[in-house]
Amino acid sequence: MNLASIHAKKSKVAMLLAFFFAVALPLRASGVAPMQAALALGLVLAIMYIIGQEDARKSAIAALRGDTAKWIAIAFCGLAITLPFSPDIYGSTTILLRTAAFLIASLIIWSALTNASYTHEYLGKCLLIASLVFMIATVASISGIPYILSILKGRMIEHEDPAVSFKAFASVALCLIPAMLWAGRLIGGQWKAISYICVALAVVVIWATGNRASLAGLMCMWLTVALLYTLRHQKSWIKLVVLSSITLSIIAIVLFHWNTRIYNLETSYLPEWLVDPHRQQIWRFAFERFLESPLVGNGMDQLNNIPGAHDPAFGLPKNAALVPSHPHNWLLEVLSEAGLVGLLPMIGVICMIFWQKALAYVQKGDVQALALCAVLSGFWSSALFNFSIWAAWWLLTLFTVYAIISIFRETSR
Repeated sequence: MNLASIHAKKSKVAMLLAFFFAVALPLRASGVAPMQAALALGLVLAIMYIIGQEDARKSAIAALRGDTAKWIAIAFCGLAITLPFSPDIYGSTTILLRTAAFLIASLIIWSALTNASYTHEYLGKCLLIASLVFMIATVASISGIPYILSILKGRMIEHEDPAVSFKAFASVALCLIPAMLWAGRLIGGQWKAISYICVALAVVVIWATGNRASLAGLMCMWLTVALLYTLRHQKSWIKLVVLSSITLSIIAIVLFHWNTRIYNLETSYLPEWLVDPHRQQIWRFAFERFLESPLVGNGMDQLNNIPGAHDPAFGLPKNAALVPSHPHNWLLEVLSEAGLVGLLPMIGVICMIFWQKALAYVQKGDVQALALCAVLSGFWSSALFNFSIWAAWWLLTLFTVYAIISIFRETSR
């Protein structure tokens, strides 16, 4: 087999890898399985590509030896210290190892694609087309067009409310916003206009599903970009304050009128129109469990298994358990399950990465770094209100979007 034939096969593998990696997150509209299947296929192709590609291997090794990887390793060590204190050591260890595996898998795919510059534009186009198709389908289904939900989910479920079925996809759509804008910016032409349409549809999906956690993430994402842009271009701070105040006021008004049932419970410590009373009860339970074991917590992914977790929340229907599945707040989840030993290094790593990217944009005008800051602010702020931070698809959403933006560089044009 001659070198030209080998190169052609490698190119086909890389292009196919780019396709699966690009469409994985939009496929979340169809469910967790299609999304994870696309990523799994992408990982297999990435390993095949790396085996015969020295530059990709060097990129992966360099990333593993970098300062960021070392800091992440320290955060994992902090979580690992808490494992012997878990009531289910096997279950907690599995969660930690799975999270590490997801990070490594994302690194492998990133290292395979980052040097294959001929795949970058194709990756961006696939991302935009897939996002456009699935977001249009989602909006159409929520608008009342029949059978779309069943087609996307692969089974007859027309009795389900599409707004509820697509609520998780709304969170993915939030995280996709910076990636879609980044792809549109770099490809240019009509693709830039398509990226704007995709972003508008993502906002519609967030609104139509009633996903208030994603709305909070969208607000934080917008304010983060506005602040960094102001610092970079030395715009008037007064303009930023006014713009931020208007944004926050609009969000507050929307939340106040957003179909929230008010119970007026004495146990609510925040306005119920802002945070529903059930979630406040969950947070209270999680914080009280942290106080019982402040250093090492109660075991990773174990809060819903400890005594009292399934007791009904005070003043709410009996099916409203104190911890129906997880605390609906990543800070309280890690704090109550891994204690300060697990949480503080994790916060340190997140802040360090964000700080590095923020400086890269403010000092050097690195727009890619700005996009990554937007992802971090949107993901971690929305995660203060919704899914378990240990949920496989939710972690993969962060790692995948971060990798896509990191792969698709301005020098790719």
